[in-house]
Amino acid sequence: MANNEELQHIVQTQVSAAVSQTSKQLLSDLEKLMSSRLDALKDDLTTSQKKISENQMAAVREMKSNDIPTFRKKYCEEQYKYNEKVGEKLVQASRQLGEIDGNHPNVNAAKTHR
Repeated sequence: MANNEELQHIVQTQVSAAVSQTSKQLLSDLEKLMSSRLDALKDDLTTSQKKISENQMAAVREMKSNDIPTFRKKYCEEQYKYNEKVGEKLVQASRQLGEIDGNHPNVNAAKTHR
């Protein structure tokens, strides 16, 4: 009888140890998963905020460009408008290059060429 109780105690100890170890591993894995998900969410939020900010800045620049100074000659006004459009397109292109993965050599060359 004592042998049977001793065997049950050993089995119970072994099962408890295995359950405890499995629980610890499960909690550790869950913590890693939550941490990686939170980091990904943080990165997504940062990227979204950056895009929103850039769009707002583009809208402000566009509103500013609508205030055209007065020129004596018509061709000066046309040149001014053209230069403003070119400048905005360059800003947009730079913004889009910033969103592209920078591992491509042509992208890096385009980013540094100014």
